[in-house]
Amino acid sequence: MSKSSNKPLQMPVLKKTLASYSIISGGCANLNIKIRFKNSNDPFLLRLYLRDKEAALKEQNIYKMVGDTIPVPEVLCVGNTGNYRYALTNFVKGITLRDAILNGNVEELSDVIYETGRLLAKLQNYTFPYSGFFT
Repeated sequence: MSKSSNKPLQMPVLKKTLASYSIISGGCANLNIKIRFKNSNDPFLLRLYLRDKEAALKEQNIYKMVGDTIPVPEVLCVGNTGNYRYALTNFVKGITLRDAILNGNVEELSDVIYETGRLLAKLQNYTFPYSGFFT
């Protein structure tokens, strides 16, 4: 679904006019929306946290921690609107793991799985004082 809008989008670090948006299907716990602002060529991702507000801050902290090791989106801002928390990040082009699995292209899926394993191996260098949930 793609829409156009002339409504200003008010965010803590941005006061830009929304040019268009497109809902990205497949999110289980969050609503992901690809957005474009007027006078900008770069798309952004607006992520609405529907289930767990605290996940936005956890994700932001994880991105800061591992961002020098693996590619992660840049978090431009995190805020609240109504009963929901949101994060605005730069949009990372690519295919989702879900789509790679569902499209059935074995060669592409093999490449995705290999790259996922390579990135997970890099994450093994991080240790924590105890097991449990990120807080």
